[in-house]
Amino acid sequence: MVGDARRVLGIAGGEEPPLPDAVRKALAPDMFSNTLSGDYIVCPQTEEHQGQMQMVCVKSGSNLKLEPR
Repeated sequence: MVGDARRVLGIAGGEEPPLPDAVRKALAPDMFSNTLSGDYIVCPQTEEHQGQMQMVCVKSGSNLKLEPR
């Protein structure tokens, strides 16, 4: 399935979510100061509802591009 850029996804796991090594390394040292775009494979943790953020677990990330906020 091809992702839809209009969807809002949240990463399940709180302040220190479990992330694949490639994603964690790209975000280090401060994951909240940057935006990381790319192609992700995610697994839903909550049901999808129109107009609401869906929580997911990130399984992998590729074509990662880091930009400051």
